[in-house]
Amino acid sequence: MRTSGAMGSGGTPQTPPALGRSATIDGILALLRARQDVVVDGEVGLGQESLRAALATAAENDGWRVVAPDGLAGAPLTTRVLLLADLDEIEGSHLRDLTALRLRTPTRFVLTRRPLQPFAAATRHDSNPAIAGAVRVDIRPLTLSESDQLVDEQLARGALPRDVSGVERRWVWVTSGGFPRIALSLLHDLMHADETPVGPVALSRATVVEASAVISALPSVLRELAESLLPLIGVGVTRLQHSFDQAELSLLFESFVVRRHEDALRIPAPIQAALRLHAGGTRIGARAREVLVDICTAIAVDAGCSESEVAVAAAAIIADPELRALLTDETQRSVMSAGMWAARRRGDTTAAAALARRLMTVFPDQESEVLRVAARGARDDFAGYAREVAADDFAGVPPPGLWAWVMSMRFPMTGAADGLLDLLGAVRDRLPSDEARRLDALVVAIRSVAALEAGDVGTAVSLAAQICGGADTDVFAQFRALAVRAAVASIRLNHAELSRVDAEFVALLRRRDQVPGLTDAFARRTAANAALVIALAFTGAGLQRSAEARAFEDTWLTEAMIVGDATRLLPPLVTRLLSAVHDGDSRELQTVTAFIRRHGASELGVQVLAILDRDPHAPLERARMSRFMRFAVSAMRAIGVGLRATMGEFAESLRAIEEQRSPLLRLGLDFVAAASGVAVAATGPALDAEIEEHTVPGALAGYLAGVAAADPTPVLRAAAVFIEAGAAQPAASALEAALLLTGDDAELSEEIRAMRQTLGAASDAAEHSPQALTARERQVALLAAQGMRNRDIARRLYLSVRTVESHLYRAKRKLLIPRESLQLATLLQEPGPPTDAADPEGGPEPVPEA
Repeated sequence: MRTSGAMGSGGTPQTPPALGRSATIDGILALLRARQDVVVDGEVGLGQESLRAALATAAENDGWRVVAPDGLAGAPLTTRVLLLADLDEIEGSHLRDLTALRLRTPTRFVLTRRPLQPFAAATRHDSNPAIAGAVRVDIRPLTLSESDQLVDEQLARGALPRDVSGVERRWVWVTSGGFPRIALSLLHDLMHADETPVGPVALSRATVVEASAVISALPSVLRELAESLLPLIGVGVTRLQHSFDQAELSLLFESFVVRRHEDALRIPAPIQAALRLHAGGTRIGARAREVLVDICTAIAVDAGCSESEVAVAAAAIIADPELRALLTDETQRSVMSAGMWAARRRGDTTAAAALARRLMTVFPDQESEVLRVAARGARDDFAGYAREVAADDFAGVPPPGLWAWVMSMRFPMTGAADGLLDLLGAVRDRLPSDEARRLDALVVAIRSVAALEAGDVGTAVSLAAQICGGADTDVFAQFRALAVRAAVASIRLNHAELSRVDAEFVALLRRRDQVPGLTDAFARRTAANAALVIALAFTGAGLQRSAEARAFEDTWLTEAMIVGDATRLLPPLVTRLLSAVHDGDSRELQTVTAFIRRHGASELGVQVLAILDRDPHAPLERARMSRFMRFAVSAMRAIGVGLRATMGEFAESLRAIEEQRSPLLRLGLDFVAAASGVAVAATGPALDAEIEEHTVPGALAGYLAGVAAADPTPVLRAAAVFIEAGAAQPAASALEAALLLTGDDAELSEEIRAMRQTLGAASDAAEHSPQALTARERQVALLAAQGMRNRDIARRLYLSVRTVESHLYRAKRKLLIPRESLQLATLLQEPGPPTDAADPEGGPEPVPEA
């Protein structure tokens, strides 16, 4: 049996794709060499057909003669024979032919089959001694590494028009549920999504068809069970077991159509779509309604439930009149109020506003300023809330969940929050003693944040230190305190302290403290938001985070994709973006930017997009960003953009840093002055910070120290760092200074010549690069590099499509590249326009939505 693959670009047959099963194929071949027969068990959709096709080619390359069942009788006797088929194809005569052939020549078999189904009779050959005695190999959903192999295989075969980034690979794996054919289809959906960069990636008809094949193979009882679970995605499996048959649930989980993640029910998006199409929509059945009543009652009496269960219950109350008929008005109000605050806490102000308006409509006597703020989608009015709490006006607050209400607010990690301390003070006297103690620690953390915003970094770090490391200290307070310490260390350019914060943050994550009620989900969000601040601190200090911290962020990214929560997805996406900027990974940078654009409906997403869409040389908006965030972004611009341009650009970007006492500002300006021959290298306060030498700030300090001490070694190390960072002018200056300091050292002189050759090669490649783009050309090119279409760019920038096309034409001509080659990293490194470069279009700058 020889299976021909698809034709390659040159007309030659390609090897059938293994679709991520290469390790399984290698394992089966090893068993065959050890004279073992193999039966491969796998559910429909897990790639049995592609496995057989790829195994046939691999076995033939290994010296086996591969035959189908009907080929057993005429198989040659001069070589090893392998029967490769599905068990359903096997007849009794084939088994007799197999037995006869084994008497004459070495013969083995690999048979695929679907595991025995509880609602179907056993196949007639399952009890055959030869089949029963074969080694059983189970194929399960693809792991992440196997899914990556599938992607790599498609790239090697030329089936994809471009590379696939790490974030995209993770999305394909999570969304496919590990089903190879669905993953393959999703890859092409991802490629088509490049043409429509706004909104989530749309599932194609082909993807839903592949998912439909999976659910169609389920026994009708299990398929109907899966359909009845659609309204309960996100509900705890333990809770489901009280209303659904546990044996049926177990069988459904074994089919891999539904999953259990963190004890919650999850169904991959393509499978969801196929189930809805098959069922004619999402209907709430009697058993599902029973579960929802239990959740609603638990919320009303503060018995504890997950954030996702709150969201499920609130949505069901709005959609299902039969459910509303089973609940009291007070229970409905409690559920919708809890859902509203949970949505605000995760940053989904649109969902929160819809629930608030529903509350105001259904319960007009409960209207309050709290509800009006939520209904408008406005920021939390902490001062107004404090007045209402002081007056015992708790309308809109789900009693007895005052603590959960407080924790549902979006306290800033950095930045001012007028009235917040007044609110916490008013709430404290109304809380039980254990919650009051937790609130006290949170108050200290909020005071440290306020001190940071006021520029009093000494007080900020002193307050933060009071609550870090305590075993009994509230986890919310500790995450915020670590974020403040990281921010202060970044401003002070203290790399040693940043590394300590990173280690303490990872240790706190390992503890994974569980807190009562809804707050465990809130703690995860707080941790992710703290990680974002810490990542900004590291990037602003020119330092890379530890591999362990980045691994936690990858885990959060995966979890957010699994639960389908766009607001939970954003913090790890932004930390990924910062890592891509630090690493110079243009593909990852471009992809993460596109993902943020697709899922940027939350407040954080809007802020990030506002930064990405502005020209890197434009001043930052004070009203939209905290003091630390302005520092971190300005420092990142200086290190990542200005340094790679010219000495003048670097100096200009450094002067944009508002923290005048920042060692980075002083180091950078001293370096520019010394390298330009304007001043002698500083040896005083500018070098007092604890800086790692392999970083850009370390290179600045090393250059100054080496020149001041007439020591060429640290100057050469600085030059190497500058070359690695793509900073040509600083590297050239460092090499020139090092050469002057070498004297008669021939070995050092030769090393400098070699480094100059490396730098010269990079400079030769840059000679073809364009003249500087104008501000508008640069802005349009940045948006095009992020995947936006011309008409979307025109709408964002208030220009005509023709004007956008004109700007792109000029930008591409200057850059000497086609549109599809526009890379974000290249544009971010490309020197900005001269300060007097006029924008030929003029017109107002776009204002990001608040």
